[in-house]
Amino acid sequence: MLTITSADVVDVSGSSEHPIATATGDTNDEITGTVVTLTADELAAADRYEVDEYTRIDVFLASGARAWAYVARR
Repeated sequence: MLTITSADVVDVSGSSEHPIATATGDTNDEITGTVVTLTADELAAADRYEVDEYTRIDVFLASGARAWAYVARR
């Protein structure tokens, strides 16, 4: 979990504690989640919403599809 200090993010989410994915180096590790289809404007809004501790990366899903995921910035 990551403690969020941005008042704007806490106001929108209702919580100061947010989950954050971190790289382990183990290719067998998986994260369960939901894929959401966004427009370019919605993706840009998500980028503005996320705090600096997160970064958006391109990932391969178990299905073989590709998606964006927000993970811990190294």
